[in-house]
Amino acid sequence: GVEVINAGTSSYSTLLYYLLIKNEILQYNPDLVVLNIDMTDVRDDRVYRDLATYGERGLPTAVRPSDERDQGKYILTPQGKVKISPIQRINAWLVKHSFIIRSLEHALVQQKRADPTILNTPGDWLKLEWDKTVEDNVAYSMDILVQTIKLLQEHNIKVMLTGVPHHPQFNGTWSTKPHDVLSQTAADARVPYLNSYEALKEKMSGTPVEQYFWTVDPTHFNAAGNELWAQAQLTFLKNPANDLLPIQP
Repeated sequence: GVEVINAGTSSYSTLLYYLLIKNEILQYNPDLVVLNIDMTDVRDDRVYRDLATYGERGLPTAVRPSDERDQGKYILTPQGKVKISPIQRINAWLVKHSFIIRSLEHALVQQKRADPTILNTPGDWLKLEWDKTVEDNVAYSMDILVQTIKLLQEHNIKVMLTGVPHHPQFNGTWSTKPHDVLSQTAADARVPYLNSYEALKEKMSGTPVEQYFWTVDPTHFNAAGNELWAQAQLTFLKNPANDLLPIQP
């Protein structure tokens, strides 16, 4: 007797979660909202912040799409818009208009993503060592997350918070600190938190990437990984101590 709306959207982050919930989800009057924070969300928030507009209380009111003219001259990075060279612009045009070039580009990106030692984003909270840029980015995203939780609580909607672990976190290449930050944020907001990294660590630590993740993408679960992750969430949801589901007669 449970109705579920899957509102997960590729490349969304906490800024967009807030707007989605405020403008769309609230009208459905849900009993519970599960916030699954991806490990790319802090990095993506840094990009969207430059495209956002804000209201009087400093909360986002919209995130503008990037200008079509800018897309040919600039790329969005966590440091804002960066002008690209004529050669890069030609490559971008070819990727957009040629299926063969686009396929090759996609293969190269996937190969690069498969290497867990590559973390080029300066403000990424997956880095083992955090500097002030990372800390500022994390503080911003967690503030938006808290505001999202408060918005739901104001409408008497229960909230469950969790995160999406990535394979390099299980082998020590990427930081697990994001899960600790989410735990503290949940505690501050007084909502139940499932530490998915801890819940899956025993089974996933020391395993080859292809066992629970895509071989060329250690940031997304394959079918086996999704099954374990879903079971961990279901167990957490059904635990009466978390008071998330209606009491069964």
